Amino acid sequence: MDRRQFLSVASGVGALGVLYSSLKKDDLEYEVVLNESDNLLYIPPMLNDPFSDFYSLPALTIQNKTHSFFHNIASSSIGLSSSQHQLDYLGPTIKVKRGDVVELSIKNLTNEETMNHWHGLHIPGSVDGSPHQLINPGESWNTTLHIQQEAATCWYHPLGYELGVQQMYLGYVGLIIIEDESNKSLNMPVTYGLDDIPLIIQDKNFDSEGKEIFDLNTRYRGNTLVINGTVKPYITVSPGWVRFRILNATQSRVLDFSFTHGSTFYQVATDGGMLNAPIAMQKVSIAPGQRCELMLLIEEKQQNIALNIVDSFWNDLSVLALKVLVEDVACTETVLPNKLRHNSLNVNFNLVDTLPVAKKISTDEIETTKKNILQNTVFNMNEIESAIVRDKDEVWEVEVKGSYSFHIHGASFLVVSINGIPPESCGWQDTVIIGSEKKELHKMKILISFNTTTYRHGVNQFQTAYNSTSLKYHVPYLYHLVSMDEQGVSKIGQFSVIEQL
Repeated sequence: MDRRQFLSVASGVGALGVLYSSLKKDDLEYEVVLNESDNLLYIPPMLNDPFSDFYSLPALTIQNKTHSFFHNIASSSIGLSSSQHQLDYLGPTIKVKRGDVVELSIKNLTNEETMNHWHGLHIPGSVDGSPHQLINPGESWNTTLHIQQEAATCWYHPLGYELGVQQMYLGYVGLIIIEDESNKSLNMPVTYGLDDIPLIIQDKNFDSEGKEIFDLNTRYRGNTLVINGTVKPYITVSPGWVRFRILNATQSRVLDFSFTHGSTFYQVATDGGMLNAPIAMQKVSIAPGQRCELMLLIEEKQQNIALNIVDSFWNDLSVLALKVLVEDVACTETVLPNKLRHNSLNVNFNLVDTLPVAKKISTDEIETTKKNILQNTVFNMNEIESAIVRDKDEVWEVEVKGSYSFHIHGASFLVVSINGIPPESCGWQDTVIIGSEKKELHKMKILISFNTTTYRHGVNQFQTAYNSTSLKYHVPYLYHLVSMDEQGVSKIGQFSVIEQL
């Protein structure tokens, strides 16, 4: 099949009852061909300034829109547009460089309040985006981002309160790509949308007519996967290495990713940056909010393949999610490096595991606490639990009974151990899954350090340090301990970061 043939296929979909079929054992060997119901994968446009270090990006405008997941069937949606791009779903991918100072304004033209969290960025609490930084209807939030971290794939979205959950579901999601000189020197795929491909995974529910529906009572789980807002997507790639930047933007699905024909691929990065070296695998599991960078070698004249996605927690979703069609053209000249970091992450986890625990977060402390804000969620917005000293390595412990996802604002961490067992690989993370459905006790230790503070703009730094848990002086970071079980209780907590006195 040549390029002209499969690009001319109509974008409409067939019967709604056959959006995706469940995987069968022989699907790993089946021939991947394009059908009339398949749609070319949408690639969000990019906002960036590759030639400047201090610059302003075009303002983002949050607007209520309509988006057609199926041909001529409009659903309510949210798009984040700019002067360069008018979008009816998702936001543009923001690409920045380590060392950049980026001015950006976000204007809310919807009729509901929202907030914008920069998920994965190591930035001060005053610009992180939290319940203390609401963007009311008709108002703008002007912020300056100092990019001080290594190359990584991050994202932006409203926080997952009831309103934020619905706004994300309707399309308020966008990627952030951070580059640095070390990563650029590796000669990995970097041509956005061609060999460096963003995949924003969401799950949706549609009515019998094909209109998107949202129901809080379904635990935010949809029965149809969409990628970048595209139902039944396909992409075309040239032979050579292809890089996939995957974001699990579902609310409560742990997703396993693999390729047909038992293809081996390589994980090269976690949430917060590059691994020490590529890890060969045939399946990778990604939690809600997590990011993962994979590389796959496409051989010349090889058969088409497909990306499989299986829900390994609820076990109610198993789909051929993305067809990858191979073009008959020359190979690209990128490589998979043997080494991904100039300075390897070498941590003696057994030694770190003996250090005292500076902060402990446990489900025992929330099981008997009155619920508020969200059903089954404990959160006291007016309380800062504790203060952390900037640039100080700390060991935290997270103790759960049941299955939980865990996310921290403002920094990345290394998992030291789970139930006393060190991890098989070492990578920066800000979101992980811990525990099991059996309600057994699980203890996770992490190593974390914050290189920014939570001081409010314009406050006296001495007063701020001495009033380390005062909302008058701090815009705190948050951590989220979110139950994956419909009956479980979640916890959101706040903490500050101060300079050493």
